[in-house]
Formats: sequence, C-alpha cells, structure tokens
Amino acid sequence: MDPNRKRWNEGHQKLNRALASGDHEKAIELFLNQHAMVHSSKMAKSGQWSFEDEILHGLTNDQIRRVVGEHSIAWILLHIARIEDTT
Repeated sequence: MDPNRKRWNEGHQKLNRALASGDHEKAIELFLNQHAMVHSSKMAKSGQWSFEDEILHGLTNDQIRRVVGEHSIAWILLHIARIEDTT
C-alpha cells in the first residue's frame, strides 16, 4: 500500500479510537491532521503530503479547468469546499 494512504488509514483508526474513548483533545488533534491531508499543503500550512497536492501535481491551469464529462477538476474542488463549509 502507498505509504501516504497507509498513514491516512492509520490516522483514521486512531481518530476513531480517540472518539470512542472520549479523549476529545486527542480527537481534535488527530482530526486536524487528517483534515490537513485533504487540502493543499500550502493552504493547510502543514508541510505534509496531501491528496489535493497529489491530484493537482503537474497539471496546468487549462487542464484543471477543462471540462471532461460534466465537470472540471476546479468545479469539483469548489463544490467539495462548499460542502465542507456547510457541514
């Protein structure tokens, strides 16, 4: 398994255990770490690998905005962010 995905899975398991045990301070710390992994490392200011960085690495602005099927990558990222803001 890819080491970054392995780290994601392990972090998610630790978060579930912290929530189940009622250790809210640890759960918040773990959640923020997981949350940083789904946003660009520049935006999260985490300096760690992120899914978003992996997706966008090497793409030009035109490629990010190109509509394939129904939506562009930019449109999908915008709507993910809007859903996150709503929740």
